[in-house]
Amino acid sequence: MCFTVYVMRHGQTDANANEIEQGSADFSRLTDLGKEQASNAYQALVDTRVTSIYTSPLSRARQTLEQLRQADASSTQTVLPPSDLILNDLREIDQYDWQGQSYSELKRQFPESWRAWEKGIPDEMKVLETATDIVHYPLLEMWERADRVWNEILDLEKKQPHDDNENDRSVLIVAHGNLGQALLGSAMGWDANSFNEKGVFGNCGCAEIEFLDLDTSPRKIANRWRWQWPVPSAWSPTSSAVN
Repeated sequence: MCFTVYVMRHGQTDANANEIEQGSADFSRLTDLGKEQASNAYQALVDTRVTSIYTSPLSRARQTLEQLRQADASSTQTVLPPSDLILNDLREIDQYDWQGQSYSELKRQFPESWRAWEKGIPDEMKVLETATDIVHYPLLEMWERADRVWNEILDLEKKQPHDDNENDRSVLIVAHGNLGQALLGSAMGWDANSFNEKGVFGNCGCAEIEFLDLDTSPRKIANRWRWQWPVPSAWSPTSSAVN
């Protein structure tokens, strides 16, 4: 059974517009532009029938799904199922003490870790959590979490009822830009060193990932992927993965 997953980032937030690091904190909300982006991104889904939806618990992702549902309700043929499932592991990268600070201030205070963050060097990107006095490696943690949530989603999908005429399933994940990169990388068999190497998820950017066999255990890596929105790209097979 073919299994297709659409991974979509949320629309622009007030924190995005003001260059404030959000991480997994939940203080930001969609701007008017972000809501418009989400409504427009519905076009990425009109040629499919989404069978399941999984979302981040954070408000910006939930607001994005709300805009998608409004667009779906106005469509001549709805493509979204009526329910969705919130998974905590679909939250954005945990940035600990960085959350709520401006990009400019983070660059000034933590130049080495900020450079590692931008360049995608997971072993050198370190962030302190003052509450526990623990130094974290957020990129490595996020990759581990992405792998874990894939297993959770695929296990849930295996339990979904489907009739004999249903040859494939299409899943929508509404989440975040950095977590989206980790989901894509984990699905394709890339490690955290691939961060930022395949491009980034813009607001409401959407990647399409195809698994050929949902029923194998342990989980196989995906067969291929492509950018679906805002500008579709050619398919990239597993063989082009970054090691």
